[in-house]
Amino acid sequence: MARISKEEQEIIRKRIVEVSKELFMTDGYDQTSTKKIAKTVGIAEGTLFNYFEDKTELFFEAIYEDYVDHEDLHKNALILSENITEVIYNHMMKSIGLMLKMPRLILGEIAVASIKLAKKNPARFRKFVELDFNYMNELASYFDRMIENKMMKETDTHALSEIIYSVIVYELLMYIYDKSVPLEQMTKHIKSKISMTIEGYIKGEQ
Repeated sequence: MARISKEEQEIIRKRIVEVSKELFMTDGYDQTSTKKIAKTVGIAEGTLFNYFEDKTELFFEAIYEDYVDHEDLHKNALILSENITEVIYNHMMKSIGLMLKMPRLILGEIAVASIKLAKKNPARFRKFVELDFNYMNELASYFDRMIENKMMKETDTHALSEIIYSVIVYELLMYIYDKSVPLEQMTKHIKSKISMTIEGYIKGEQ
């Protein structure tokens, strides 16, 4: 059997990712099998494993590209303003907006699959987690600019960005696993806690 070119391989790989993304979003992680993905793409299941080690790796690859595109779209959204809470909150909502459009079931499956990926393929997991570190670095850089412009008091900006990130992750996990928590309540809690966290660093605040 003739070997296919690198261009053809890339076309197949992209098709696998596209189909996987559609099936994961409609059917969920557990209900989407590699056999079903391969059949929809029009390849043998064994061929799929020439491109991806397993379903978990494919799952993260399928959602990774969307997140990268989404993050790039909202870069430099942090503007200098006296209303720091509002700026951070709006930027946060843009950053996780794509995630909040997903069904809670999918969000829960992402959390579980991430643990599996961290154990099985640490390198690929770090690639995905890098998005979170980029967010915290961007937030720290924003605080640095606020301090330089005398709009915030001196502080460890990286530590402050990590604290705010922790608030967001905690509230997001509560939203994912507690079905009684509505989206509006989650976002309200995040905004309130961001305000409580930074109020002591804002110039003029005591």
